[in-house]
Amino acid sequence: MAGAMTVRGLAVALVLLLLPVTARADDTANINGALRHCEYGDDDAKAWIAACTDVISSAGTDSALLSIAYTNRGFADINFALAGDNDFSKAIADEDEAIRLNPKDDVAYLNRANARWYSGDYPRALADIEQSLSFNPAEGKGHSLRCEIYAKMNRLADAISECKQAVRLGNDKAYTAIDLAAAYEASGDIAEAIAQYRHAQSLDPDGGYGRKAVQALDRLGANAQ
Repeated sequence: MAGAMTVRGLAVALVLLLLPVTARADDTANINGALRHCEYGDDDAKAWIAACTDVISSAGTDSALLSIAYTNRGFADINFALAGDNDFSKAIADEDEAIRLNPKDDVAYLNRANARWYSGDYPRALADIEQSLSFNPAEGKGHSLRCEIYAKMNRLADAISECKQAVRLGNDKAYTAIDLAAAYEASGDIAEAIAQYRHAQSLDPDGGYGRKAVQALDRLGANAQ
């Protein structure tokens, strides 16, 4: 996603305009200290990574806890890479380990799909999305990401279909509307593109997606209001 983030701080904000993935939380765990920070995140991706590393170091053989920590550290790794050197290998390695520990972890597959997407590995990103959706077919974020990848591959009809499915599954977010608008625009359906850009702006009027929508509407000669 050429820019998917919701503003939630510094490094983490870099992702959420670009990255529609959430970290996993375990409501049954006794959450405190590093575990709380690892499960629910930190505005500073480096601190988030450190918290999850602390959990991994102290979890022993608790495979469930280790899986959560690796899944969430991989998510934080993506944020850190987007804020810095764009090296997503650490994120992929962490999600590999999370999947080894829990082969049915839909979140780990989706996080790894994002890391592979940012790395330009579209075929394996699509395979990870397929796996994630096989375990959690009601997750709209997988369809949102698949929409963006298909658009990048110029499979515009497939991109439009995936974005619509994401919305049907409850992922009616500004980044989905931006992706859908861009796919419509690339396919030549300017009226639908304008409608979706306006929708994106209404969903995120003061954020990065809203600004991106306004720029697109200006480019198309449409009124943003």
